[in-house]
Amino acid sequence: MPSSPPRRPAPRSAHLRRAVPGDTNGVGDAFVRGLRMGRVERVSVVTGGAHADRGSTAVAVSAVGRYVVFVSTATNLVARPEPQADWRLRRTS
Repeated sequence: MPSSPPRRPAPRSAHLRRAVPGDTNGVGDAFVRGLRMGRVERVSVVTGGAHADRGSTAVAVSAVGRYVVFVSTATNLVARPEPQADWRLRRTS
């Protein structure tokens, strides 16, 4: 019996307004969309859900869909003395 391919989340980065409810920061964000339920989750957020203060892009998802990695210049995702593009790793919900 053939097995079906895994249904892991699909990564996206977008400069769309209102891609998810409450997305009002006006910068590009990193998203994942669950293929089973179709739910879109913005992952470029501060712990607790606050907006990133700068843009994010280049999204990739781990093989089992548990982790997502993206590039961001946001200064409030990780404490940095100066803004710089950096990779971020986040566990999806």
